[in-house]
Amino acid sequence: MKPLLIRTSPDDLVAPAREPFDGQTLADARAIVDGVREGGESTLRAQADRADAPLVFDADALEAGLQRLPSEVRAVLERTARRIESFARDQRAAFGPLDATIAGGRGGHRLLPVGTAGCYVESAGTPRPSAVLMTVIPARVARVGRVWVACDDVSDLTLAAAALAGADGLLALGGPGAIAALATGVRLADGVELPRCDLVVGAGGPLVSAAKYIVSTTTAIDSLTGVRELVLVADRSADPVLVASDLLAHGDGGIDAAVTLVTHDAEFIDAVERALAIQLDELPVSDPAASAVRLQGRAVLVGRLDAAVAVCDMLAPEHLCLHGQAAEDLATDFTAFGAMSLGATSPRALIDHGAGPNPVLPTGGAARYASGLSVLTFMRVATWLRMHPGRGLDEVVGDAAALARIEGREGHVRALERRAVGDAAHDGPRPQLQPEARPERARTTTAVADS
Repeated sequence: MKPLLIRTSPDDLVAPAREPFDGQTLADARAIVDGVREGGESTLRAQADRADAPLVFDADALEAGLQRLPSEVRAVLERTARRIESFARDQRAAFGPLDATIAGGRGGHRLLPVGTAGCYVESAGTPRPSAVLMTVIPARVARVGRVWVACDDVSDLTLAAAALAGADGLLALGGPGAIAALATGVRLADGVELPRCDLVVGAGGPLVSAAKYIVSTTTAIDSLTGVRELVLVADRSADPVLVASDLLAHGDGGIDAAVTLVTHDAEFIDAVERALAIQLDELPVSDPAASAVRLQGRAVLVGRLDAAVAVCDMLAPEHLCLHGQAAEDLATDFTAFGAMSLGATSPRALIDHGAGPNPVLPTGGAARYASGLSVLTFMRVATWLRMHPGRGLDEVVGDAAALARIEGREGHVRALERRAVGDAAHDGPRPQLQPEARPERARTTTAVADS
């Protein structure tokens, strides 16, 4: 039987350099984005194929969808929403304002939410209420003023999830047109306004990533998602059946998902292969999970289990799973991953479906420098400074003025000079800012002050 997992060695691996889209995809996305910018509502309706159907759903329509849900389904969504909100609140509480002593005064920062956020949810023909909850709730916990969802699925499940999460409205459109609409804002003929968003978040295919890239010059985005990745590190004590099930679960996204098993035991790879074969027989040949494992599954055999750390940090995967006690003992050694699932009782599928941590994660090696979606994605760090008269201020002013002179910034020097005189409160000599030390600057005929 042909191996389901292609055997390879650590020396044969290369760091991912996957582009989330190619040149043609970028050109196609640009045409769609430009069409929305120029055509507004008529273009959106044509793209959504909703000539006579609602293009947007307001908060009342979302609530109506929630009321139509069967009680048992609503209960599942409500429990999931509470878990996501609890994690987001704890995450938000871990970060706070700063008020610190600095030379001559105090400085610090405030954490401020963005004003308006757009949450994109790619349905692929299937309702994704978990994705709605996972993107909107962190925005609300961050206290974003207005939050809109864009999704081409308008089933009661999607509307209900948006209502429970606290969305202000939903745009019934997917793809790059939805990204353009969220980033640009559109006023509709019936008086409803889709606001221009300060931030657009959410995972999508290559066209969506290309559209996010295009609008990122005027609107903040979270990340550009590409091939979905899972690296699973297991020792010989792990259960090969559960390992196989996690590899298959990651493949649910289709052939744009890559799975990698890393272990120090060749016999364990064989055991996982056997478990995979059995579980694949239970799936239709056309099932996305089966296709992903068959096309992009691999197994990396390392000499020692701790060598798996270097393998993983080089790959910097979207998801990292650790199976077996020896693998879990290495947890704090890994440094490059989007999200980590520790232990056989923590399948990464829980992250996708509302356990708490967010499933919108960096791909293509971006986990080396980027973070996944979180409550912090919707916040800005705004710094502040308050200086007090006295010796400390004079020292800072003197140094700042000296640097300004070196850099030829006359306006800065003049502003600083005025802070170093007239303070009767402090004792001792005051440093004098010598005008002769200023560099000569050519006169101009404009009335613009030096800067």
